[in-house]
Amino acid sequence: MKTHIDFAAKLSCFVIIGGIRGRIFETGKDFDNAVEKGNQALIACANYAQGKGVTLLLEPINRYETNVINTVDEAIEVIEQIGSKNFKLLLDTFHMNIEEKSIVESFIRAAGHLAYIHLADSNRLAPGWGHINFKEILIALKNFRYPGAAGFEILPKPNDAQAIQHAIKYVRDLEGHCQVQ
Repeated sequence: MKTHIDFAAKLSCFVIIGGIRGRIFETGKDFDNAVEKGNQALIACANYAQGKGVTLLLEPINRYETNVINTVDEAIEVIEQIGSKNFKLLLDTFHMNIEEKSIVESFIRAAGHLAYIHLADSNRLAPGWGHINFKEILIALKNFRYPGAAGFEILPKPNDAQAIQHAIKYVRDLEGHCQVQ
């Protein structure tokens, strides 16, 4: 992780802590101990990153890919426990569709910690090619004046160019219809 952080410092970018967390195979008390060791490692990474001027982004990942930090609330709890100003939240609508009761309510709860967003539809295709209601999400982001950026983390179907062209057009068209409430 230190190598990633050093490289991110050179590029003035952030480091995502998502799938890199992997899976914990222990059970019971051993699982709890492994989680605590993971949290200690996150604290060490956050401290190192802070010294380099790098922000770490914790991304909740769905339960099919990891068994640690699957929901927005779990991620917020870890971020608050670590308590570092450079340890923030990245939300991915694809994972949220699997894990959250309400994507919009989860965005609202995360507002104070949120630093970046991955937009993808329920099937990991471009927004608009699945069933996530992106209009509601954009309205929520406007309502709490989300200051960060968003990117598309989508499958290149039918190909890279068409996927990204659709995603950009879809979100831009929606933006014009999303009024702050």
